Amino acid sequence: MFLCIQVLQLYGQNEWSVMGTIKDKDGFAVEMVNIRVIELNTGTISDRFGQFSIKIKEENDIVLNISAIGYIERNILIPYSKDGYQLSLVLENTNELLSEVNIIDQKSKEKGITQLDPL
Repeated sequence: MFLCIQVLQLYGQNEWSVMGTIKDKDGFAVEMVNIRVIELNTGTISDRFGQFSIKIKEENDIVLNISAIGYIERNILIPYSKDGYQLSLVLENTNELLSEVNIIDQKSKEKGITQLDPL
């Protein structure tokens, strides 16, 4: 029993976390931002308060890929720390306009409607 508890304690010691808040340049929280750990092919999204948390189970440096529609994509190197990190990120607007938006409505597709007329 003692050996089993020791193994679980040692396994849990390798885990560290990266938490943070994402805002825009005006200080407003940005939700639905993709936060991806490139090396581990895992990630999460920010909540409505711009907050996120990722648990890392390896004792290695990581690169976070931060992306959201309408904002400039960023890669951030995060060195390993057994204590983890608390980040505060500010995203910059891309200042690009969408040239086209495609909306697919399954019911219209089933009825054979291929184009909607603007109002």
